[in-house]
Amino acid sequence: EKIIISEELKEKILNKIEYDEISSDMLSDDERMKLRHALMDRCQSHVVWLLRLEREQRSMDRMSRRGMVSAADYAAFSHFAELLDAEVNEVRAEAAWLSDDEAKSRQAAEEIWRIAVQIWHQRQQQQQVSQQDQLKEKEKLEGKKAQARAAQAKKSLKGLKGGFLDNANKKETKSSIATTKKNNDTAGPQEKQKKEQRFQTTQWPPILPNARQREIYERMKKDAIETHNKTSSSSGNTGKNYHLPENDIKQQLRQVLMERCQALIPLLRAIDAEKERYRAAVDRSRWGSENLAPTAEDWGRLEQIGNLAATERRLVEEEADWLGDREGKVTNMGEQIWSMAYQSYMEQRGAAEKHKQNETKRVLQAYAAGNAKPWPKQLPGAKQREDYERLKSSFLNNLSSSSQAAIIQGKPVAQVIGADGTKQFRSALMLRCQQLVPLIIRLDLEARGTHMAAEKGHVPENEYQQFKQLEDTVKHEMQLVKQEAAWISGDANTAEHIWQMAIHLYNQRRAEIAKQLEIKRQQAQAPSPSQAPAQVVD
Repeated sequence: EKIIISEELKEKILNKIEYDEISSDMLSDDERMKLRHALMDRCQSHVVWLLRLEREQRSMDRMSRRGMVSAADYAAFSHFAELLDAEVNEVRAEAAWLSDDEAKSRQAAEEIWRIAVQIWHQRQQQQQVSQQDQLKEKEKLEGKKAQARAAQAKKSLKGLKGGFLDNANKKETKSSIATTKKNNDTAGPQEKQKKEQRFQTTQWPPILPNARQREIYERMKKDAIETHNKTSSSSGNTGKNYHLPENDIKQQLRQVLMERCQALIPLLRAIDAEKERYRAAVDRSRWGSENLAPTAEDWGRLEQIGNLAATERRLVEEEADWLGDREGKVTNMGEQIWSMAYQSYMEQRGAAEKHKQNETKRVLQAYAAGNAKPWPKQLPGAKQREDYERLKSSFLNNLSSSSQAAIIQGKPVAQVIGADGTKQFRSALMLRCQQLVPLIIRLDLEARGTHMAAEKGHVPENEYQQFKQLEDTVKHEMQLVKQEAAWISGDANTAEHIWQMAIHLYNQRRAEIAKQLEIKRQQAQAPSPSQAPAQVVD
């Protein structure tokens, strides 16, 4: 029936075109859209059979080889599969013919059935939600009828002595009221579910994720140029455009610039994936699912974040060309830095993922053996949190009424209490962070293994509940620290990156301690002057 409707609509539209050779370019946009919707309806009538054929074809072939299916039944099945395959190819040809762009005709032919299956699943979900709503409406109506029957029965028995019948009516009425109330309470959230599916947009960060690395690079570059200008002023080699001599500072700038690249790569990958998702949503909307298409506002937000990232890429390439290659052999570093950054990023990501997998395996084995390291029952850093709150309370109490009013109105604390007070606040907040960093790193490595061990029954229920509570507490503390950082500085950049800075500082301090221990170890192993072998003089 859907095939007949599609062909009749196509014939009706094409009969209005008086050309010897008919092509889809002669169709108006409205006619083209009607034909696409009709073709998609034609697809929908076959999706259920395609899915069933995909599930059962191997089983039918296997049963036929074993003689478990009669020859007539298998012949009918094979004939139906051939008809369905012919219909699939014919629909693909129609989809290619309907495409308004020759370059997209092949893509339309390849993707129409995939889009049809997606739309079919979406419609099935909508039907399930609709059936659930109808069932709840029916239960609600039955509850009202029960109340009406109870009221009518009570009215007809008016004047009689109350007994078990009256109590039963009261119980029935209370039960129906409770059921109705429960249905009313649960109807709201379910109606908020995907009653009508719409395109879900991605929430992009307010600032680029490499803002901290960019700030560090610009500060190092400024200091390097100023230092070089002071030392080279006598020779006349001054000015910000003068290329720095090859030294350790220039190599540090290259390293920080590479870190600046790598911090932006996840966002660049996310933007590319989002563009593909937008294009796929537009293709689906062309075949009858208009609500799944991104709006102009969605496209605008994606274009805005894409322009920010593109500007940052261009600035990084200019800086790479300015720094050049250490050996002076490569002149076009701006063209190569991103490929180098992508390669390094993927290598680091692969190594980190492998390390996480090894940690997950180790944690599972430890829980299975019963010798897993216990998780802390309380959040570390209680003293630092108390010190920070005490410092905050002391500062606020000593402020004048006008300063307190300015803070209440939203003025950043750093502009009210001055540089010295801000430094104390930031130091106290960073100390508060440092106490939690080891636990955050451990959770990142071992949380997945702990959850998997709990699923396998290796973790006692009370310990697992304590662990989940610890996870929630850590997330809450991290959010509180971000809010405090934004409250102090009024800068979203500081708030978003304070934990990255805390982890970086923690790792830096650990590296310094490890270096000092290594130096002490080497000094202890070195022979003393008294133990040195005496020189033999001829």
